[in-house]
Amino acid sequence: MSFLERFLPIINHHTKRSRSWKNSRLHIFFCVGFHTLFLFATDLYASETLKIALGRFNSKLEIQSSEKLRVTDIFDQDVMPSPGKSITLKIKNDRIAAGSHSFETSALHIKSKGKLVIGEFKVDNELHLTLRSYKDKLEILAVLPVDVEAYVRGVLGHEMSPSWPIEALKAQAVVTRTFAIRQKYERETWPYHMESSILDQVYGGTSKINSRIEDAQSATYGEVLTYDHELALSVFHSTCGGTTENVEDVWVEALPYLRSRTCGYCEESPKHRWEVSFSKKGLGSLLGVRGPISKTRIKSRTDAGTARKIELRSAKSSTSLSAAHLRKKLGYQTMPSPRIDAIRSSLNKVHIRGRGFGHGLGLCQWGAKGLAEANKTYHEILDHYYTGTRTQRLYRPSAN
Repeated sequence: MSFLERFLPIINHHTKRSRSWKNSRLHIFFCVGFHTLFLFATDLYASETLKIALGRFNSKLEIQSSEKLRVTDIFDQDVMPSPGKSITLKIKNDRIAAGSHSFETSALHIKSKGKLVIGEFKVDNELHLTLRSYKDKLEILAVLPVDVEAYVRGVLGHEMSPSWPIEALKAQAVVTRTFAIRQKYERETWPYHMESSILDQVYGGTSKINSRIEDAQSATYGEVLTYDHELALSVFHSTCGGTTENVEDVWVEALPYLRSRTCGYCEESPKHRWEVSFSKKGLGSLLGVRGPISKTRIKSRTDAGTARKIELRSAKSSTSLSAAHLRKKLGYQTMPSPRIDAIRSSLNKVHIRGRGFGHGLGLCQWGAKGLAEANKTYHEILDHYYTGTRTQRLYRPSAN
């Protein structure tokens, strides 16, 4: 399939959803790869639809609604008569089953005129279920199709406190929207575009949506963060602890807009500075070093001054690893960030002192709060953390 053939449906999707071809101005930039195709729309009214994985179930799945449910196949044909307001599904004889009813199809749509409740989620109207093999086991994958703007509302209150300043919430809305649309096209062949957890962005359905969340979403409707006409990789984290990191110091590829920046506005965060301690024997065992740790050393530092590489030694062996790998080994909640300032030994313990919470790239959420409290606009907040980027409106609200 050619490059144009691959993206023509996207172009058609936007132009058909607009009022007319004459009233739409569609600017397209072509190079190699998706992110150099950017739809810069000034009068388009189309929003994207995302597919969010709400969970994987290999025992049973319960779905409830305040209204009657419909169970259909992918062609909207009913496949179960009168299921009522709740349904319990399970895997039986390699099929999806509800009680004694076994479905011929491996893909079901659950629909209702009311809200659907699945586990901890309360969501709008429709769920897509697929029976699939994953890691040699059958599971039911539950996916929610959701409009981007509804998705932004469902993320905001879970990634940032709804009580925080409105300009911080607006900045988070733009970042959330940009990340979501970018992920959609990076994962176009996946059965879903994003997880509903910290693996992507925390999505909580319609819970925690209030007037402040709606105001932040509607004020930034359709706005995305771009660099050189491409969707930016709009990653974010809770707390940087004073400075953000260059992306190549945490991951691999350097990006011109994810550079180390002085923050200075996140001191109120409970994770601005932290220290964790481990027994020398226990730490050695976790890291595959034979015997208790006897010596520690920071071998190199990032431009922001935090540890890049760390060496730990025992009397019998040693290991060198990145700060990010150390955090993965010790646990993301145990060690709040890979941003280590110092590592030292006492009689029986190793003490690691660091800063921040999260990977330290892009938007610092506590910093955004501080900047908003200092009367900075959301555009100024985004400019601060994403060097050289612009906010552009990809689509706008319908005039109807």
